[in-house]
Amino acid sequence: MALTTKLSTEECLFIKEGISNDVRADGRSKNCYREIKIKSDLIGYLYSSAKVMIGKTKVIGSAYLRVGEPTHYSPEKGMININVNSLNKNRKKIDKYQEISSVLQSSFTCQSYQNLEMLCITKGQKCWVVNIDVLVIDDSGNIYDAAGLAVYTVLEKLRIPNVNVTEVDGFEEIEIDEDLSRACCMDMTLFPIIVTAYVIDDQHIYDTTSSEEVCSSLRIIFGFRPTDQQFTFI
Repeated sequence: MALTTKLSTEECLFIKEGISNDVRADGRSKNCYREIKIKSDLIGYLYSSAKVMIGKTKVIGSAYLRVGEPTHYSPEKGMININVNSLNKNRKKIDKYQEISSVLQSSFTCQSYQNLEMLCITKGQKCWVVNIDVLVIDDSGNIYDAAGLAVYTVLEKLRIPNVNVTEVDGFEEIEIDEDLSRACCMDMTLFPIIVTAYVIDDQHIYDTTSSEEVCSSLRIIFGFRPTDQQFTFI
C-alpha cells in the first residue's frame, strides 16, 4: 500500500495500543465511522455530481453521458469508465489513485455487479458511455470508501434520457430527448458500496485515518450490495 504519512515507531505503538483497547486516537471504536456527508446534484440532463466527506477526507465526483459504441463481447450493454485523480501530482499519489481507479472500475463493471443493458441504445451499434471522474481534495484516510461512495452517488443521481432512433438514407439518426421528466434512473440494484477494512495487529479497523493505514499490515476491500445485503471480496 502507498504510505502517505510518516510516523515514528512510538506513534505507531500508541495507535496500536489504543486499537487493542478498542479506543482509537480520535476516540472511536474499531467499527465506528467518522461523520459521512454527501451532497449531490443533477446538472442538466447529461451530468450529475456529488461531494462526499468522511471526516476530513473529501472527494468530488462527476458523471457525464456520451454516445459511444459497445464492445464486441457485450453488444447489448453500455459502458462505465471511472478515473480517480488529485491535484497533487506526487508520483506515489498518482500511483495510489491509479490503483483506486482500477479497483472501482472492476467493482462497478464486474459480472457480479454490472447491470448495463439499460445503457444500450441500439444493440451492437450505439450505447451510452458513463464517464465518471473523482477528484480527491483531501486524503485523510479511507479514500477507497469515499471515492466509491462518490461513484455510487453520481450513478444514483444520473438520469438516462430517452432516445429516438430513426433511419435516414440507410443511416441511423439519434435524437436525444432533453425532457428530464421522461428520463429514467440508473438501475442501482447490482452496484456496490465499497467497504474497506485494514488489519492492525490482527484487529479489523474500519474508516481508518491516514495514520492508522500506515500502521496496518493488510487492506481488505468488500463490495456491499444494499438491495440484498450481500458482501463480495474485491
